[in-house]
Amino acid sequence: MSIKLFISHATKDKALVEHFVNFLESAIRVNPEEIYCTSINGTIPTGVGFVDHMRGHITSAELVIFLITENYFKSPFCLAEMGAAWGLNQNIYPIIVEPLKFDVLNATPLAGVQAIKLNSEGDVTKMYEEFKQKGIIENLQVLRFNNKLPEFIKGLDNVIIKPVDDSVTIEEYQQVRNELDQTFDELNEKDSEIKRLKNLVAELEEAKDPQDVLAIKMKNTGAWDNFTQLVERVRNRLKPLPNFVISAIYNERYSQYDFYPTDADWNAIKTHEADGLLIVDIDRGRIIPDSDDPQVYNAIKSIDELEYYLQNSAPEELYNQFVEKYETRLDISKKKFWESVFYTNITVA
Repeated sequence: MSIKLFISHATKDKALVEHFVNFLESAIRVNPEEIYCTSINGTIPTGVGFVDHMRGHITSAELVIFLITENYFKSPFCLAEMGAAWGLNQNIYPIIVEPLKFDVLNATPLAGVQAIKLNSEGDVTKMYEEFKQKGIIENLQVLRFNNKLPEFIKGLDNVIIKPVDDSVTIEEYQQVRNELDQTFDELNEKDSEIKRLKNLVAELEEAKDPQDVLAIKMKNTGAWDNFTQLVERVRNRLKPLPNFVISAIYNERYSQYDFYPTDADWNAIKTHEADGLLIVDIDRGRIIPDSDDPQVYNAIKSIDELEYYLQNSAPEELYNQFVEKYETRLDISKKKFWESVFYTNITVA
């Protein structure tokens, strides 16, 4: 069930807030499960963090009630709740408890906001009518409310606790304010990240070409992470292939000469040909990889993806990082790159 009322109050005012909640339930018929009040048993489940639970409910409540007493202003948590609700543009409802006066709000974010007094029968009646207008309660018979109201007002004298002098220091206030500002910053960051991910999903849904999908994915991660992910994919797809087949892939892509080493192990070459990994063209004097084989095809495809990224998306910073790590230039067409990065032994034409 959703929360209709979040009651922000000082812990030291537990007796007062219990008296108030009992009035809401008995006289106004608010469902207890629709009231979030930390002083009421069972509001926060066992094992759940207080701050996280409170933060989640203050943002989802239909109305945030501030039960403002002298104790309220001495509680850092209360001030944080007030600032959070105000900063998140929640529907708010300030209730002043005497001996405080309305001008007590002038030094808070609620300066200029209309409030009511809990000690006034007229103001509590106004609250009842406004709750009906806001849809918090149903349009009930007013007789029950009128019968309960005098008893409620009279009982306030027994539950309003005058605070001891434990005022919040400037340092404590500033700490709470800093924590509040940090919370807002985190919320903004998460909101920006959600928007970014939504845009990414939309782009991926529209992209049909595999190269377009790859480019979108690469755009949304760091350059070195992109590079290492693509390199790892090439390594994994080259790993099951014999070295001679890998050499054939390399020479077909990057050598200006036909690959046909006369001093090679021809028994092994014939085996690779029989396995469908190589094509031996005796008439033209060349050996090339057979891309119809799934393993060979996947290896070539992963090399294409890496090459496409390096040619179209890799920033200069990546090339500098590569030189620093491998002490050689980043050039996928070089034998040294294949041996240093892909961990292969390349035979050249």
